[in-house]
Amino acid sequence: MTENKISSSINEVSFEELGLPTAIVSAVHDLGFNYATPIQTQAIPYLLEGRDILGLAQTGSGKTASFMLPLLSNLDTSLKAVQILVLTPTRELANQVTQATIDFAKYIPRVKPLAIYGGQSYGLQIKHLKAGAQVVIATPGRLVDHISRGTIDLTQIKAVVLDEADEMLSMGFADALETILSQVPETAQTALFSATMPKTIESITKKHLKDPAEVKIHKVKGNEPKIEQFYWLQYQYSRDQALIRFLEVEEYDAAIIFVKTKQGCNEVCEFLLKNNVAAACLHGDMSQEVRESTLNGLRNESINVLVATDVAARGLDIDRIDLVINYELPSEKENYVHRVGRTGRAGREGRSITFVGERERANLFAIEKTSNKELKEIKAPNNQELEQFRRNKFKKELESKINDANLDNYIQLIDELIPTDFEPNQVLAALLNLATKERRLVLPKDKPIRNKFTYDREYFSRAKTYVRNGRYENNDRRSTGSNQDQYMINLGRNDNFKVQDIIKLINKHSSRVNIGNIRINRDNTIIELPKNFDRKAIAAISNETYANKIITMRRLERQNNFGRRQYDNNYENRNNSRRDFNGQRKEFYGQRRNYNEQRNDFNNRKSFNNSSRTKREF
Repeated sequence: MTENKISSSINEVSFEELGLPTAIVSAVHDLGFNYATPIQTQAIPYLLEGRDILGLAQTGSGKTASFMLPLLSNLDTSLKAVQILVLTPTRELANQVTQATIDFAKYIPRVKPLAIYGGQSYGLQIKHLKAGAQVVIATPGRLVDHISRGTIDLTQIKAVVLDEADEMLSMGFADALETILSQVPETAQTALFSATMPKTIESITKKHLKDPAEVKIHKVKGNEPKIEQFYWLQYQYSRDQALIRFLEVEEYDAAIIFVKTKQGCNEVCEFLLKNNVAAACLHGDMSQEVRESTLNGLRNESINVLVATDVAARGLDIDRIDLVINYELPSEKENYVHRVGRTGRAGREGRSITFVGERERANLFAIEKTSNKELKEIKAPNNQELEQFRRNKFKKELESKINDANLDNYIQLIDELIPTDFEPNQVLAALLNLATKERRLVLPKDKPIRNKFTYDREYFSRAKTYVRNGRYENNDRRSTGSNQDQYMINLGRNDNFKVQDIIKLINKHSSRVNIGNIRINRDNTIIELPKNFDRKAIAAISNETYANKIITMRRLERQNNFGRRQYDNNYENRNNSRRDFNGQRKEFYGQRRNYNEQRNDFNNRKSFNNSSRTKREF
């Protein structure tokens, strides 16, 4: 493979300078683009020359135009056969590439692009293929079906594009890709685009690409999507309650709520609809018609909130989405990046909020490590904050209505509808109550918070990073030795005192120490520390408070064995010595038997007489 790497910080290059035909340049200008992105600047010249290409770039870098513009330039519009084949991992991406192809070919006559994917009628797809579709954008599974049925001819293919190849491989399409590429002429030009370079991509590259030009686009600092990322710890409200509160106070145009399962998708969507949120769900069991109708509703603003699973939302590219809520953490931490990437597109700013349960804090740390991004904590609006938010919003709407609306007809209704035997304030209060029935302006006080917990990033960063006495740091069972003393702390299970709290406390007042066994009892905790443990640290710990309780820490004079068996000093050397059997044996009382002699014990047994058995009478 010859590598042709060009810096991604290239000066702005116009599409005319890249050698594209006038018809295509005009179409691109109509879309509002005058200059090429780095991936387009590098890839277009190679593809115009007919070179194979390996492109490594992230989503949103302009990949579609980088391969479709030059391939359309070389298209033979007089030939009614499939000449360009683009493979995508999802139906949504196939539709996006198809629409982009239609836009790019605006001034090229007789160009017929066709999207082929599962969920559509075979008959309709076959009809368009027979009509002479020259550009086919397909998902691997449905295309393999057409190949096996003999309903598509790939012998006239001039160029093949594997878009988001790593995604297709992670979805299990490796065999399908091999089947498809084996049907394509060896002379066909091949372009492969991927965000990552796993070994399977390298294998496909070596097998199917001929001396490809390699184009790498690295993220330019300051050019990343502007996405604020937060996490919410679930201890005061349920996830449903928090979801409704965030959706009410957050300023957003459209939002995606991510869940893990289809059932969860339906349940959350139903809950939102009951609470007057214009929501719809998107998961794998939906028909293609319903999916397209849902996404169109999101685009034309009849739907503002989409509840989706990871698989169903892959490839979504809707500019108006500016809020992502991870109702449940993803099963694979890598999916977090794909989820958050649904917002902050087309230069817009976005926000994401991730819901985290008490037992999911380690998962949150893993996500931060994978995404190389520390999330900020955000609190769900409490009743007092929600009450103030609603009042301010109602006040603005009321002032706007008084200043702008024509209220003459309503003024005439006052004498007819408003009772005269009540005080004006009573009437206004009643009207206010009726007007805010769905969103009360007076809310009860919040209940006291119970079982509150925190997210200690420092603790999780230390976990399993170094070994203490032969075991990992986050393990509370460790070997002990003569070089350690035991200390008692006056906090235990009744105080909700946990192992991570102990480690945090010790590390706060001392450098990294070799912590031994920890036993948390009902009212106290016993911990093993080195014999030379700093007395100043003990004094500092004893001045701390936990759960409104002053901590005391003291060394135990009588050491606790933590339930382990006690052995004498010779036990450690038990494998290096043999037991002594030369001592005097105990006396045996009784006759010893010679086992070499044949036994005659059973010689005089009576023979079994079958005739002596009595017959049963029936």
